Parts: sequence; C-alpha cells; structure tokens
Amino acid sequence: MSDQGESRGVTWQIKHRPSYASLTAKLSAGGSLVAEAGSMISHGAGITSETKMHGGILGALGKIISKESMFITTFSAAAPSEVALAPTLPGDIVHIPLSGSKRLSAGAFLAHTDGISLSTVFGGCSSLFGGSGLFMLEASGAGDLFVTGFGALSEISVDGSFTLDTGHLVAWDPGLAYQIKRVGGWKSTFLSGEGLVIEFSGSGKVLVSSRNLSAFVSWLTPWLPA
Repeated sequence: MSDQGESRGVTWQIKHRPSYASLTAKLSAGGSLVAEAGSMISHGAGITSETKMHGGILGALGKIISKESMFITTFSAAAPSEVALAPTLPGDIVHIPLSGSKRLSAGAFLAHTDGISLSTVFGGCSSLFGGSGLFMLEASGAGDLFVTGFGALSEISVDGSFTLDTGHLVAWDPGLAYQIKRVGGWKSTFLSGEGLVIEFSGSGKVLVSSRNLSAFVSWLTPWLPA
C-alpha cells in the first residue's frame, strides 16, 4: 500500500498516517478527481467542483439505509492545481490500485480517479444485521481508489476462512463469500460486549480497521451530557 503515486493526470500523496491521514492530489490540466461530498479541506486556483447525487433512486435508498452520503463531488482542473481531502473520522487512508471491483463498507469511500465508477449493490438481508444495511457500495473499473477507516488500516490476505468483527470491516474483494453471525448466543453477546462477526471464505483480500466506530460511540455515550 503506497503513500504516493501518479496516474491518469493525478499525482497524489497520503500524509499524516495513520491517525489523522489526509490526501493531497495534484491535478494536471484536464484532470479530475471524484470525492465524498464534504471531504474537501482546500483547493487551488483553476479547480472547479460539481456536487451531485449518485446512484439514482436505488442508490439514494441504499445510502439512506446504510447511512452513506448520497452525494459526491467532482473536482476538475482547467489548469494544473491541487485538492486536499480528509475523512470525517480520525484515521487512515489507503490507496487501492483498482483493476476489477471492490466492495466497501459504510463510510469507507473517500475518492477515486477517472476510470472507476461507483454503484449501490444489494448485500442481502444478512448485511442488515451486520450494521451495513441492505445495500453497500461497489467500486469497479481501473484506476486509483482511496478508502478510509477509523484507526489504522491493514490488508489481510484470505485463503480459506477469516473471521472479523463487523465493526472493523472496511473493504473486501467481491469474490469472497461471507456469512454474518453472532458471537456465541445472545447471552454471551450481551455479557462480552462483542457483537456480530463476518466469516469470509475463499481467496481474496480484506481491508481491516484497527478501531470500531460503533464500540467507540457506545463507550462515549454515557459520558455525554443528558
């Protein structure tokens, strides 16, 4: 997983990893970058931006259920310039040199270059109970994909089976089969504080975050003023 690179009219660099990562993309004249709406820190002269809904009616429904943003922003450069982006949560950013497709959990998408398209796919009823909703994002094509997660990110190569707490899932290869299960029975789930796990099987890669947002929110809630 590289911290910098260049392709398709974009020279990019990931800074301040892994705790407070940000992405700086230098666009050549005519270059563009598509990003999650609201992720921009700054941009230089010569950059124009256009924000729009993506995914149509099905996409909009999926975003509402999965708590994804319904909007993306396209930054286009009339002259060489740069754009700086950062995710909402403190954490990492990872570059994925995409050639094919990748499934993304809620909140994982940050940006992509030309050659990649985003779509909303039906994840099956089991994903609803995994906290991701019935729908999830799929990035497909060839280009540079940038994803984010809460905490540090690491890539796991799966060859056989792999079990992960659903709150740590960021992205995975669509060729991997999966099932979502409780940790033991309802009693042990309640007493242990552990929730649901996702069991992958097959061969492929899974991107994992070191922190669990749902667990953090649960820890934080009692400390908030009433």
